[in-house]
Amino acid sequence: MLTWESSTPRLAAFSQAPGELWARREDVGVGPCDSRTVRWFTREWTSGVLSEEEWERAVPAYRRHVDRIRPLLVARADDLLDVNLHDGEVLDFSVAEPDFTWTLRIGDLQVGYETATLTYRGARLLTPSPTDVDDVLSSGVEALYDEVDVLGDELVHRVLLWPIGEVHIAFDTVGVQRRSAPPP
Repeated sequence: MLTWESSTPRLAAFSQAPGELWARREDVGVGPCDSRTVRWFTREWTSGVLSEEEWERAVPAYRRHVDRIRPLLVARADDLLDVNLHDGEVLDFSVAEPDFTWTLRIGDLQVGYETATLTYRGARLLTPSPTDVDDVLSSGVEALYDEVDVLGDELVHRVLLWPIGEVHIAFDTVGVQRRSAPPP
């Protein structure tokens, strides 16, 4: 069953304490160490309210984090790191318990356009709430930036949306299908 709840690890597969995130606090940048909010690519980071030093820290800090967790992603979510969701338009989403699937049009005129369908197995939507998911993923919503993290034995994909909102999906594995698409 797809659940909507605050995050708690289901198994103790890794050596971290329950609820502990893999990033060290000094690598988080400006975001709090919390599974329910983006940590590196925050709304403040995208809007230019941070100092230049804070803004410049986010990308290398996230890359160091991904390098540390990459061994945990192999066969579970390594394809997710190869998809650039930046400015991706949400075309559709569905919940077929315990999976969550959404399709986005990604790309630009320089690299071309494609649709990316991401299917998360063993999914738990941490954000938004069930009453808000239709509104948050409504027509015209775009993915600004995304992050992959590890919480307990679960992987977490956090996506900052435009114009407002975030989607956070805890999951066991993710499948990514990509197809060429015409420009919007």
